Amino acid sequence: MKDSMSIKGFFRVQIVDSKTKKVQGDSGWKENVVTSQGLNYTLGGCAVGRSDSKQAKYLLLGSASAPNFSHASLSGSVGSFSAFATSDLGTAAASQTARMTCQFGSGLIVGGSVNISNIGVFPTNSNASMIAGQAFTSSQWNTNQDVNVTYELRLASA
Repeated sequence: MKDSMSIKGFFRVQIVDSKTKKVQGDSGWKENVVTSQGLNYTLGGCAVGRSDSKQAKYLLLGSASAPNFSHASLSGSVGSFSAFATSDLGTAAASQTARMTCQFGSGLIVGGSVNISNIGVFPTNSNASMIAGQAFTSSQWNTNQDVNVTYELRLASA
């Protein structure tokens, strides 16, 4: 008998009105792309006890295309990093799921508005060593809006 497990990352990006908190845009749940850094230093590194393994701690939004396996940074980065809310970091949202949440406040936008269309997960607040990322339908982020992000790692039997 052969047992196998898989781990997949998913994210959801919502643009909400800063005052009313009404959702004005929603990417829906999207599966991310794990990069070589993510495989070597995060998923694989933790499993084998590497001393240089890294944990997913920060998110960055961008305005470019989807990252791929070889990318170490997020193209078209916008604003600054946001850390996952520590109260949700690593908590079990459901059986075999770790959920992390954060909010990019409207104050991160300098001038008018920006388009966002990709997201990256990082171990530090530096646009290097990206663990995972993905693109979503481009949305306009205005100065009166916040961006809420939920990120999940799901473990499943294959």
